[in-house]
Amino acid sequence: MERAIVLLDEARRARAVEAIAACRVGGATPLEVVIRPKRKPKTLDQLALYWVLCTEIGAAIGYAKDEMSEVFVEKYVPPIARVLPSGETVLVKKTPSKWSKAEASQIIDHMLRFAAEEGIETHHPGDLQ
Repeated sequence: MERAIVLLDEARRARAVEAIAACRVGGATPLEVVIRPKRKPKTLDQLALYWVLCTEIGAAIGYAKDEMSEVFVEKYVPPIARVLPSGETVLVKKTPSKWSKAEASQIIDHMLRFAAEEGIETHHPGDLQ
């Protein structure tokens, strides 16, 4: 079970405290509590541009948009180590739906640079507004 509570007011903070107090300690699977500033999600415009670029670049070099997305994720998204219950560590990569606004901007910049270096004409981010 995963739960996130955004602390916007005292009532939500109280709910977070109650949720932590209700957690069972000492079970087979330890729980993790993370407190951090709320991340700004990517915008729908960024996501739309990402898929337009995957489509345009992919068409130019013979890939479907999903295949092009896999290539860009592999090329530009850093891996994250996850530890399985067995203790084994695996490396995973965030998919576009999980990127923050800053991560999406950075990857789109890489994609635009890639297209320019390959001589592929694409939409400029301003063209989609």
